Amino acid sequence: MLKLMKKTALICATLLMMSTHASTANAENMVNLGATGVWLSSPYKNHDDLAIPFPMIHWEAKHFYVRGFSAGVFLWSDDYEMNELSLGLGIGAVEFSNKDTSNYQLSALNDRERTLDAYLQYILRTQYGNFGARLSHDTLGNADGFMANAFYQLPINIENFTLTPGAGIQLDTQDRLNYFYGVSAYESNRSGLSQYQPDFGFSPFLSLDAKLIINNNLNFFITGKMNFLSNEIEKSPMVGTSTTFFSTFGATYSF
Repeated sequence: MLKLMKKTALICATLLMMSTHASTANAENMVNLGATGVWLSSPYKNHDDLAIPFPMIHWEAKHFYVRGFSAGVFLWSDDYEMNELSLGLGIGAVEFSNKDTSNYQLSALNDRERTLDAYLQYILRTQYGNFGARLSHDTLGNADGFMANAFYQLPINIENFTLTPGAGIQLDTQDRLNYFYGVSAYESNRSGLSQYQPDFGFSPFLSLDAKLIINNNLNFFITGKMNFLSNEIEKSPMVGTSTTFFSTFGATYSF
């Protein structure tokens, strides 16, 4: 049961990452329900990835929204719905469990629990694409420090098909990276790994989303994101890759 709960949390994290993308301008009382398949790779050595189906909820109202497992309120938007400022809560993307790795050294480390991030997000929609920025902080106190990201997306509409390439960069402060990727002196002695304390780091990312509109109610979608881990993350003795990936695909029905 505990492992299933942790997988559920990772799903929430993935859906949260989807919600950082600049969706179309919010439509009052728009509700989408559906099913999605989720795949999320782990940055840690020999750590289990996530691949599991899960229900999806997307609800846009005049003053609030639910996007996957992220929820928030619209603080301000202009009459043309080009500018949007929102405040929300969402579950973070990274989690480490020493029971989910086959690396004997990592299995001796402490778990890294997921975050529940409060965030402030701004989105600008223009004819040249969508620009956005987000500042997040963990409300649970698992990971101190802040995470900030900025991104750009260019929706390309071809009749009932939309393709949206994007790019961005994420900044993680030292305290946050140290929680997820640092190795303390106590953990070093216990595991044999080198002691490690990262500095702040910048991680670029690329994204590609696609949506096919079947009719006024039914949509099919697929999303993908590639994260290029910062040098501070990549140098951690816990990490076994320079890139991580997530992908989702599924269908939603609009009411």
